[in-house]
Amino acid sequence: MKPPAGILPAFPKPKDLEGKVTLAARKARSQLDLKIIEQNNKCAICGGEMDASSEYYMPTRDHIKPEPAGCAKDDRDENIRAAHWICNYRKGSKRT
Repeated sequence: MKPPAGILPAFPKPKDLEGKVTLAARKARSQLDLKIIEQNNKCAICGGEMDASSEYYMPTRDHIKPEPAGCAKDDRDENIRAAHWICNYRKGSKRT
């Protein structure tokens, strides 16, 4: 049975994951470090300075086009940017 149009299944079939890249933790951290450098240590959402010593303003990876819960995340470089933890939290699953 197919889900209604526009609704994605919670657990997609392997064919639905084509073109998506999911990174291991070490590579994800490396990707975040590169994004911070590219963005001159600024948050992509608010433009504020990153602060690794602050709980709320520490850098996190933000998916520009997030996937629904249960789906594989698309970790390609063009879909990732560095953002403060609090900005990323407030953004939630919205696409920007």
